[in-house]
Amino acid sequence: MNTKKYFVFFFIFLFVSFGVNAQKLSLFLGGGFNFVSSYGSIDDYVAGENDFPVTPSHKTAMISFSADYKLFGNFGVMLSADYYLSSSVELSDPSDGDTVNIDTSPHFGTSLNIFYSFNSGVLKSFFYIGGGFDKLFSEDKVYTSNYGYEIVFLSPERTIDPLFNMGGGVDFNVFSLVYMRLKVAYTMIFSEPATIKSMSFSLGFCVKL
Repeated sequence: MNTKKYFVFFFIFLFVSFGVNAQKLSLFLGGGFNFVSSYGSIDDYVAGENDFPVTPSHKTAMISFSADYKLFGNFGVMLSADYYLSSSVELSDPSDGDTVNIDTSPHFGTSLNIFYSFNSGVLKSFFYIGGGFDKLFSEDKVYTSNYGYEIVFLSPERTIDPLFNMGGGVDFNVFSLVYMRLKVAYTMIFSEPATIKSMSFSLGFCVKL
């Protein structure tokens, strides 16, 4: 599936979300940070091919959107879409201690989730779990290491990976049908050669239509 088809799928699903019974629809837009755990292993080191096998833990800024639709009772479905910006990280060569600073590639994740909401006055909390896909916007790049070597980082052949996510949040009523939402999510992206795990925190506004 190429990038164009990926976004067409997303916007079709978004259009369907707007077309359902508006009395049960909520839309959220916010921003925050994604904290990525270290991934890769020194055991993956291959001289001249994979000189920097471990990506250290790092933080990226993110933009978060979701459309929630209540099905019955406190259960519903949530379409989530998150765009993660690039971040700078320092990689290390375990063989000689050489280092290189690179920019991580931005990526876009979307998932379909089941959620359960807890209503209590002005505070409304929820929990969700689901899965989807992550699209990496990557290209070949060349960097110069601390020792003066040119290091080539090739874009992976596979740029769309399945993901699992779970999380929750709290909606605080600001006025009428507008809420401030704090959202927390744990995500696993099943990429090659390593699974990428992260925890994100986002804050924004939610409109209940």
